[in-house]
Amino acid sequence: MSEPQAGADSPHLDASQREQAASHSTPHPLVVHEVVREEGEAAMERTFSALMWSALAAGMSMGFSFLVQAVLESALPPTSWRH
Repeated sequence: MSEPQAGADSPHLDASQREQAASHSTPHPLVVHEVVREEGEAAMERTFSALMWSALAAGMSMGFSFLVQAVLESALPPTSWRH
């Protein structure tokens, strides 16, 4: 039994739009795995300094996002929408 195609029964789409929705259906898990594997191999070929700069930028981005949230929450008045 085949899986239903995306948008196949949608009353909001015309025939060409249903065909377009079907072509954007979920890819096979092996395809997803291969894409992720190839991206991982490409990342492993990066230089040490490129990986370290990327790690530093990611860490700072995460840290500053929490800091900005804390600063904003401390400056807001105590209301129900504050959180």
